[in-house]
Amino acid sequence: MKINVLIFTFLCFNISLFSQEFIYGGNIGNWVHDFAIDMDKTSDGSLIMTVDNQARYWTGGQYASDTFFGLHKIDKAGRLVWNFDFFRQKNGFEEYSISQTTLDENDNIYALIYTYQKDNPDTINGIVVYPGLNVAKIDPQGKPLWFRKIGTTDNNGSSILYKNGHLYVVSLYEGNITLGNKNLSSNNYYQCFMWMNMQGSDYLISKFDSNGNFINAISTGEDYPDIAIDATIDDNENIYFTGVSDYFAGCINAYSHITKVDKDLNIVWKKTISMQYNYDGLFYPTNIYLAKNQKLYVWGNFYQKDANIFNLNITCDCSSSGGYFGSCLLEINSTEGEYLRKMQLNNCSVNSNYGGSEDIRKHFTNGYMDELDGNLMVHTAFTGTLLIGDTTINSTYYTDFYNYNLQNLLLLSVSFNDLTPKHIATFTGDAKSYNFPGKIIADNNHNLYVSGTFSDNPLYVANSPIINNSGNNNYDVFYCKLLFNSQTSKINEIYQNKLEPEVYPNPCSTSLKYRNAEGIDKVRIIDLNGKIITEQEVTEENINVKSLNPGTYLIQLFDGDKMISKKIIIKK
Repeated sequence: MKINVLIFTFLCFNISLFSQEFIYGGNIGNWVHDFAIDMDKTSDGSLIMTVDNQARYWTGGQYASDTFFGLHKIDKAGRLVWNFDFFRQKNGFEEYSISQTTLDENDNIYALIYTYQKDNPDTINGIVVYPGLNVAKIDPQGKPLWFRKIGTTDNNGSSILYKNGHLYVVSLYEGNITLGNKNLSSNNYYQCFMWMNMQGSDYLISKFDSNGNFINAISTGEDYPDIAIDATIDDNENIYFTGVSDYFAGCINAYSHITKVDKDLNIVWKKTISMQYNYDGLFYPTNIYLAKNQKLYVWGNFYQKDANIFNLNITCDCSSSGGYFGSCLLEINSTEGEYLRKMQLNNCSVNSNYGGSEDIRKHFTNGYMDELDGNLMVHTAFTGTLLIGDTTINSTYYTDFYNYNLQNLLLLSVSFNDLTPKHIATFTGDAKSYNFPGKIIADNNHNLYVSGTFSDNPLYVANSPIINNSGNNNYDVFYCKLLFNSQTSKINEIYQNKLEPEVYPNPCSTSLKYRNAEGIDKVRIIDLNGKIITEQEVTEENINVKSLNPGTYLIQLFDGDKMISKKIIIKK
């Protein structure tokens, strides 16, 4: 398993006047397909990364015996601490996969583990692992502690949630299942095109304590097949999950929905988001986030030009860009489940990151969300030309026989006041394929951790390159840490007894002068594309800017290697 890490600090300044400092970045991957699945942050700032490493199929031209469907710990400096090699391949088969992880207050990891090609239990490190879906507890050092059988035969869209010493799993199952003292059966349905009765998939919501002891489970769903998509939980242990029903039966109507379940697994409410005949214009809710304002934010995609969402007709014309999907962000009242507002994005994203999966979270362009400095951050993707407010951005373009736009990663800031989006950054590079967003995590120190799947080589994040391991523009997983609002208290604490250094006049024409510049020994000027125009030692009273082209620049003042101040200047 190859992991490259890039660790340095670089200030990126873009036209929207948002800035980020690149703290570190790295990749996890091998020579073929690797995909970002999940990411969690521990109490000490380390990351737990879940990766689908499909290179296992290609080692030495045969099925791999020494590659992993991986769980990785990355320390707070961006370096690999361990990878969970429990997921080693055996006998050329895909033995194990992870669908999602969560952490408790002691940084123990709870993971949903799915075993393939199994009719009987397996033993790993002396611990029994059952066929189908399992809940695993793994300590902070990567040692498995126990596994608990759920046993469902469908892993797609499964979610695991932790709150107040309890684990909740939202998954799918077909047929009959026994879990603890519960005997559950999914609904049968009549398959219209095959003219026969079939067993459909239903939702299974199960509850355990932190030691894996079974507490409760319920089954819910339609007569026709259901599919799970995403779930979240509040402080009172209410669960909110999204799904689509009649996903495969193909009879008359399909509809997407959101459901609230309380800690005793009683259904509080269920709301229809979108219903369409034969899936035309159906809204697929790929991600759900519960904000501090106790409102739910649901991100989703729709394929047709027109979609019906909460009885609103939404139009997205992506025909000119070669893309397929438009996206919407929905704001929903978490108490009653009532629709409040929407934000539409004609991002024209591609429909799939890799074929063969029935998991909508992997099949559609996601919009991963978290809160940073009072705004909702969204990590998604787009192709072609996208207008966000007054800002026009364009994806990269690959010229070959077909001449098509690529899919680039997009970071947005969305105001909670009016759902107005702002363009923060576009992550891109030189590729012949697509990039797909991964989970983001914000903390209280203005940091944003970003993950995703990329084929660029390199991928530029805040103008800093992350190298692709594949060597042939195949998919790798990246992770990075960005610092926003970088004039933080640490700098202010060191220089709290000094007046902040300044440069003037602004706007300027030929030169800049210093004020309160004691201890400053270096100055750097950067253009709007992040390019360093000049860097010079402070030996004179003036900074010569006569040779700069008219425009807007960023100036940084340094004491040694520590940046003390940064200012926007305008050259006339």
